[in-house]
Amino acid sequence: MRPPITDMRQRGLTLIEVIIAVVVLGSAAALLTSMMGASLTRSYDTVAIVDSEVTAEQVLEQIQADFIQLINTSGDTSTTITTMQGRINNGDYQGAEVMPGFTLWTDSNTLASDALAVRVNVNGKVLETYFSKTRSTTDVLRQMY
Repeated sequence: MRPPITDMRQRGLTLIEVIIAVVVLGSAAALLTSMMGASLTRSYDTVAIVDSEVTAEQVLEQIQADFIQLINTSGDTSTTITTMQGRINNGDYQGAEVMPGFTLWTDSNTLASDALAVRVNVNGKVLETYFSKTRSTTDVLRQMY
């Protein structure tokens, strides 16, 4: 005996339902892909920023380490500032430059004769440090331009 015709119509999906499901799933996939693409682009920017910061930090630490080594090995602290300035001007350190117009004043308002201000700029990430021939923690720094 054959099942009634109404029972046969209830099996499976019609072609219209399949087409609607494919269109809905395709739209959702396109939306998800466009959102993921924007996230990946922003993620790359963050990685580039952190990489620039790390590189600038490494360059500055290398400059400071070289300065300390020169101070400790040479008996003449006057030449240490000149030597470091020469190295920076020769491009020994990526993105480093000597800051012009810098004057170091001590806490007693006397001018320190040898002082050096250094700026490290790596892809827009800027770090600065100041060197003097004396090891004093009470020096007051003033930039005069």
